[in-house]
Amino acid sequence: MENLEELRIFLEELEQICYQIFQSGFSSVHDTTLQELKIHSKEAEDYGLFFASKTMYELWEILEASKHQFSADYTKAVILFGHLKEYLFWCLKKLELMQVRLTLETQPE
Repeated sequence: MENLEELRIFLEELEQICYQIFQSGFSSVHDTTLQELKIHSKEAEDYGLFFASKTMYELWEILEASKHQFSADYTKAVILFGHLKEYLFWCLKKLELMQVRLTLETQPE
């Protein structure tokens, strides 16, 4: 149960990073947010969240490269962002169900 709680906190941290990206806009993401995105992409792999890891790293690459361009195309970044948000949504829902199931299994009859 502790591992599930740790995973839930991590997923919520990923959602917070997504919120920061959305709030700032793709063309003006803060350097600290980009750094968090890169670091958390590596951590996601440790949790077995390989899709999130890959997607976050690709998103980081695009946003990092766009900082050095006068006009950038954010189409791929928006698509990746959407996929990541949906993935995080479903991960949290599955985690919620797992926690309910564990709670029900551990209750005395």
